[in-house]
Amino acid sequence: MRGYGFILVALGSSAVAAPARDGTLDPSFGNSGIARFETLADGAIAPSLLNRIVPMAGGHALLLGAGRRPGTSEPLLPLVVRIDRHGAPDPAFGTAGAYLLPALPGIDIFGARAFGAAVLADGRIVVVSGVAKDQFSANTSYDDCAWVFAMTSTGSLIADYGPTGAPGCVDFGDSSGVTYQGTPPVGSIAVVDADGRVLVGGYPHDLPGSGESALARLAPDGRLDLGFGAQGRLRFGGSRFVQPSAAPGFLAGAPVLVAPAGVGAQCGVVRFGVDGVLDPTYGDQGFAGAAWTTLQDARSVIGGIALDRQGRALVAGYSRTFFGGGTTICDSCVTRFLPNGSIDLTFNAAGTWPGPPGSALIVAVEQAAAATLSVMARADGRVILAGTAGGMPGEEHLLALALREDATSETRFGPESTPGRLRLTLAPDGGATIFGDAVLSGDGGVLLGGWLPIPGGGIAVARLVDDLVFSDSAESTSATN
Repeated sequence: MRGYGFILVALGSSAVAAPARDGTLDPSFGNSGIARFETLADGAIAPSLLNRIVPMAGGHALLLGAGRRPGTSEPLLPLVVRIDRHGAPDPAFGTAGAYLLPALPGIDIFGARAFGAAVLADGRIVVVSGVAKDQFSANTSYDDCAWVFAMTSTGSLIADYGPTGAPGCVDFGDSSGVTYQGTPPVGSIAVVDADGRVLVGGYPHDLPGSGESALARLAPDGRLDLGFGAQGRLRFGGSRFVQPSAAPGFLAGAPVLVAPAGVGAQCGVVRFGVDGVLDPTYGDQGFAGAAWTTLQDARSVIGGIALDRQGRALVAGYSRTFFGGGTTICDSCVTRFLPNGSIDLTFNAAGTWPGPPGSALIVAVEQAAAATLSVMARADGRVILAGTAGGMPGEEHLLALALREDATSETRFGPESTPGRLRLTLAPDGGATIFGDAVLSGDGGVLLGGWLPIPGGGIAVARLVDDLVFSDSAESTSATN
């Protein structure tokens, strides 16, 4: 059996180690399953935001977010942290495990935040950040530029990598020369191939309300790859499935699969060929969509997309319904699409959850609003959803849910008191935690991270046991990540 999470069970006069339940904290990670970072780099960095977790070999992981020097009012700058299997900063990376991008020209006034990273075959790490260009965007979750830079495997800046031969903004082809990159956790970057080409997602803002998203493919040196789309970039959307000002939510290999946010209650997936041309064999001329709610004042927001073992796309997010007085209700949602872009009617076919076959609206699991922001497809077909529970300021917690391949609840996940789900705070005092990201670690675990919305709260990551070991003989117990 793989994994490291165990509990002691007394049998007669002896005590033996038994595996902890999947979906519970792994005691071998951090402090009883949670690693917290109020400062990094021997006290030289104060982390403030965690937007993305990127798993690496051997249980290591990159944490992407933002930080500054402690005790200063400097703007936030992109932060990259590498932790080991047990949640400790890796001393072989950066300064004592952390790297804070210097205040380079272009990000030196209002700051920037790292939203994602791609680890190339040669060990280089390409990071995409959202850069604020004015005080308005610096004080909101909007960012005016997709700023790209690269690092060595040991955490040093590569000075000649970037769109102009140096770190800088990706030009998506708008008339102003500035692009909006999106809001966390939407910022997107993905490895395309072993040659080191990467995709970066964003949206142009020269046509307000046009509902267009944008992709750019970068060559191994960080410049635009002219063999993709129109001179290395493409724009798509208009009125189909793409909400205005929506950056792509996920990019994956070849063909390229993109999940922008939906218009109103609609969620959507777009597929391109490796050359950046819409794939007409997928869905309706490259587009596939599903409705998460029929309420007039609802809005669908996509948190993530994953491909399962059969190549089916799982698109997850939440449906937000607006009521009078500013009140909103959020329900977690997930839809599964077949490899050809049609809705998979076998998913939730039994009607375990509200919603038509192919979609599951995960409601009433918590007595508070729930918003799914990450989706993970396990090698045995099961699905893990993660996000936020409790939407009132100061009450936010993290929530993880597990579903079987048919969308029924996986009751062997989470504590026995709440089978099928885990509600968790990363704050030592039980206070609020703002969701950042959740990923499969690749070695039998789930990493779930966020930040603590109090002065000096820092960032934190939990590791959940995820051994893929079950007692039900009717289901596979031999799958591996």
